[in-house]
Amino acid sequence: TSMRKLVENIGFDPAYYTAIHKNFDLPYDIYRPESENPRTQIEILQKNGQLAELSSLSPIVQSLAGSRHGDNRFYFPKEMLDQNSIFASITQQFLHLIENDHFTPNKK
Repeated sequence: TSMRKLVENIGFDPAYYTAIHKNFDLPYDIYRPESENPRTQIEILQKNGQLAELSSLSPIVQSLAGSRHGDNRFYFPKEMLDQNSIFASITQQFLHLIENDHFTPNKK
């Protein structure tokens, strides 16, 4: 990525000083015992003594069921944030790719 190239331009080997971590998961999924890796079913005991699966009782949980949530994280040397270093022109380019604490690597 261009961000890795900027890290390299300052003198850091991007193979050792950068990493991308993709963190995605299903916050909650409906219990499917036939699936390869079934999730734990959460059941709520009703007043009448019957058990009900959580997503059938909560519209919020139902809206999350089956949808993946997460983020991609880019790790880099903290020196890339130093605007007063001898590499200020490069760090400015790097900081230009960050908006609202999120990386925008395709930003022009």
